[in-house]
Amino acid sequence: MPNMTSFMFDRFGKHPLTKHQISVPTPKPGEVLVEIKAAAVNPVDIKKRNGDLRFLLPEKHPAPTGHDFAGIITAVGSAVTDFKVGQRVFGKLDDWHIGSFADFICVRTKYIAEIPTDWSFEQAAALPLVGLTSYQALHDYLQLKPGQSVLIPGGSGGIGSIAIPLAKALGARVTTTASPKNFTRLRALGAEVVLDYHDDQALSKQPQFDAVFDTRGGQDLIASFDLVKANGRIVSLNAMPDPQFVADQGEYFHLNAFKRVILKLASAKVDRLAQKHHVWYRFMLVKSSGQQLQTLTELMQAHQIQMPIDRTFTFADTQAALDHVEAGHAQGKVVINH
Repeated sequence: MPNMTSFMFDRFGKHPLTKHQISVPTPKPGEVLVEIKAAAVNPVDIKKRNGDLRFLLPEKHPAPTGHDFAGIITAVGSAVTDFKVGQRVFGKLDDWHIGSFADFICVRTKYIAEIPTDWSFEQAAALPLVGLTSYQALHDYLQLKPGQSVLIPGGSGGIGSIAIPLAKALGARVTTTASPKNFTRLRALGAEVVLDYHDDQALSKQPQFDAVFDTRGGQDLIASFDLVKANGRIVSLNAMPDPQFVADQGEYFHLNAFKRVILKLASAKVDRLAQKHHVWYRFMLVKSSGQQLQTLTELMQAHQIQMPIDRTFTFADTQAALDHVEAGHAQGKVVINH
């Protein structure tokens, strides 16, 4: 069995990736083997390295990392009928089987979609995690309808760069926050109102919103309950899982009774705020879905939406790509090119 390179974390904390030589995997029934041509870095890769997600996703070291990928199918497992060798595909790996910072990856076909003919591998790799996150937040959770107002704070990052044009494509009126130097770019993406995030009073002066897509958590999430209308909706990427999340996905994350109680207690403050303000609130973690990725791709093509790429690194410079994302100044996605 030939070997391949895979970048992994050997321990939790701010330690560099290490290069491992491991066997090229063999696809199981329902899987395909993909030769990775491009991958993308996401803040969740930093969180996993630091151990911030081990309560939900415990793992053993050395631990592979990387969620987004684009590449070419080089082998198919049994019972695979919808994809074939030679196809260009992309996707987001499921939470228990990540590892796209590698030469090859095996992935279930339900998590992948075919790359549009006019997209590069880099364009495709940049999309899955942030694209699916934004689509699921705006369409599935917030259920945005034409004419509704939505607040998407911190619009200049990877999530905002795709969430803003997607919300506009769904017919919503978008307000976002950013540094003044990014105002022009965010208006071009589709934001109707762009506010200076240095101004603590700017949001409170706006009419209340129908929905808030919170990407920051903490005090920003707490403040959101004063910014949304009664019977409005809030979804957060950076909060404690709420009871409904635990009920819906507890089995997927193997949550025992003790962990379920801990999460219920930890989310109690936000749950009380939601009840007090008569607001529908949920915490979310993105789900991998090739079908939704295909729907998202078609929506982007119809509305001429592009996923902005901040910077591209070589595979050998994967650590530098993570460092760049961790520095927090990327405007768009950071891509690793093989």
